[in-house]
Amino acid sequence: MMTSKSDTMESTTLLNKKTNEESSSLKKYLTPKYAIAATATIALGALGVASQSSSFGRGQLKLGSSNTNTSNNKVVVRQSRLGAGSPQTISLHTGCSPLNKLPFDTSSDWTGKIGAKVVSKSMQSDFRFENAQNLQETSCGNYEGTVDLEVGEEFGFYLYPLGDESDESTVLDNGCLHEGDGRCPAFSSPSALAGIEQCTSKYSDPGSGDVFYNRVFDGETLAYNWGTCETTCANSGPPGCPQISTEPEVLDAQTCPISSGTGDAGYTDNYRGWYDASGCGICQDYCRWVGNSGSGGDPSVRTSSGDSFWSCRKAGGKASNPGTNQKDFCPDPSNTNIRNVGGCGSDNYSARGYYGDTFTHKKCSGQGVQANPITTTTPSSEPELMKFESVGTYAYTAPQTGMAKILVVGGGGGGGGRSGAGGGGGGVVYVESYPVVAGQTYEVQVGSGGAGGSGITGSGKNTKGGSDDDPGKAGSNSVFQDLIALGGGGGGSSWHEGGYPGGSGGGGKYGHVGGAALQSAQSGLSGEYGHGFAGGSGTSGSWNAGGGGGAGSVGVSGTSSVCGNGGDGFTSDITGETVTYGGGGGGGSHNPACSSGGEGGAGGGGKNGMPGAKDSGENGIDGLGGGGGGGSTTSHHGGNGGTGGSGVVAISCCTPAAALR
Repeated sequence: MMTSKSDTMESTTLLNKKTNEESSSLKKYLTPKYAIAATATIALGALGVASQSSSFGRGQLKLGSSNTNTSNNKVVVRQSRLGAGSPQTISLHTGCSPLNKLPFDTSSDWTGKIGAKVVSKSMQSDFRFENAQNLQETSCGNYEGTVDLEVGEEFGFYLYPLGDESDESTVLDNGCLHEGDGRCPAFSSPSALAGIEQCTSKYSDPGSGDVFYNRVFDGETLAYNWGTCETTCANSGPPGCPQISTEPEVLDAQTCPISSGTGDAGYTDNYRGWYDASGCGICQDYCRWVGNSGSGGDPSVRTSSGDSFWSCRKAGGKASNPGTNQKDFCPDPSNTNIRNVGGCGSDNYSARGYYGDTFTHKKCSGQGVQANPITTTTPSSEPELMKFESVGTYAYTAPQTGMAKILVVGGGGGGGGRSGAGGGGGGVVYVESYPVVAGQTYEVQVGSGGAGGSGITGSGKNTKGGSDDDPGKAGSNSVFQDLIALGGGGGGSSWHEGGYPGGSGGGGKYGHVGGAALQSAQSGLSGEYGHGFAGGSGTSGSWNAGGGGGAGSVGVSGTSSVCGNGGDGFTSDITGETVTYGGGGGGGSHNPACSSGGEGGAGGGGKNGMPGAKDSGENGIDGLGGGGGGGSTTSHHGGNGGTGGSGVVAISCCTPAAALR
């Protein structure tokens, strides 16, 4: 067929028009649906939304880098593909997720209303919502899907209201941090990112200053909680969802249980015996802690430890279906084979892992007796406060799963003797969102205050050859699991010039600098959320010493007429009252006496010894981690330095799941 010149021109015009339309469409297509700009306020949770005005090329936004090609006046938009890894069936849960800042309703029944998607780098390098893969709702607030993920691949999860796929409503749980940036809202702050790096990859955009945290597939974890690195959750769904029984799911054992009969290796007879594990009111179930005594700990408060676990022979269970553990069966009087030791074919003990996260059953005095009452605990709407103030080592058991507030204060440093400087306040670590799991124990240590230095000179004292006095001693560290608050540094004395380093540094004697603060230099969360300041210097023109540093401010330096005050401490309301911790001790004096100063810093810091007298410094306050005050003198001998106050560990657990949402 012949084609006229006019037809050709018309076709070219139409082609150019279509190309322009496609280019315009492509431009719209490349505008980020959701620009990974949500803020991370609890663990991983990205709890904000982005604007469509977000610029290209920032952060993770590599728009069009691998999905578009323009050549010969043609625009090709390639289809997104699944990852190149092996297919993995993953599940997403929201029962313990930080949902409180989602821009849509999370308080009512989610069923059929809230959707979820998974997105990975291999699906789309910019993590756009429209390229994410749908997850199937399995129950209210829970989702599942099969996706190709390679080990080390970055990915994340979207939540959104079904029927509304606007930018404001599609929220990705990858973290983003940049104070004051429109794409990382101002309520984002470093203090909210506790634990975020344990399951994410950090990427810093040199252009915008934004810091992104993307999930990373480890090849093993297949169950996830939206918005957090935690992989376990005791809640079946968000608060608006219908409540599902927490009774463990009854499943057939895939292998023969280790236990067989009542004579197997166990954690002594203290824990083997009759229980009412079926919930029938009568103790007809024979349970045991399977394993050896070397597994450690008290199995009455745990469900597994290494190769050991709880296992029960359920009364009324059927040997023909081993491991089935029929929890709805009450005792069958005709069943006389409860203690059969014949192996898998006739032994119906529960397999490892059957009891999940809790084994609450109390041992009975014998078979067939009335069951002991079981006390169940419903998570309170108010956090539970636990405070450890006495020096020593403890084990804290979390009452529920959630995000706890943790305050750790080290022991205060002792003040120096004889015109000595103030001791440094104990270092402080305060984390507002520390993930804990119900029933899990955490190590707690409360540190003691450091001894004050002696102000009496005499033979055999320290390093100066028989005529020197003592500096203050460092306080001891306080600990909550991996959070370590350093003890305060000791204050310098007449012969021991400079202040000593610590959580907060001790003050320096006359003419010498105060000790350095070490708390913020610690690794991990102890430094990231640590507080401590240096001690003040002593004046070079007279013998007035500097104050110890506090957890909130530096110690004040002495002058020719003023003794240095201790630095103020760190203020917290974790106990329900506003309290200051870790104040520095006041600096001591020599002739001519200082006319003012030497006060202990707010937060338990001790005052100096009375200027113009041979007087000892006051002790720091126990339970606050205050530094001891420096001793004062008028001549050769002088007052002792005050002892530092002991530290404290306080836990407010937990922000309940409902409040987190």
